[in-house]
Amino acid sequence: VLLPGNVHVAVKMLEGNPNCNGEDFINEVSIIGRIHHVNVVRLMGFCSEEMRRALVYEYMPQGSLDKYIFSAKKSFSWDKLADIADPA
Repeated sequence: VLLPGNVHVAVKMLEGNPNCNGEDFINEVSIIGRIHHVNVVRLMGFCSEEMRRALVYEYMPQGSLDKYIFSAKKSFSWDKLADIADPA
């Protein structure tokens, strides 16, 4: 999605769960929002209206890392995965 100011973001729509109340969602968003790691996209915002919920993340043009981690065609070695988790 392109926002004003030519800012690209990725919007993840979440399916409504009747067993999950709004407070649980806000708590989870709060936790995700505190994660700061070079290899984790930043949560920029969220929206919650009744059963419709969305997370707004910074846009990464190469796509999601999980497509590489969980793909049979594009898999990483355990050493590479460890380096992604802890680049220090």
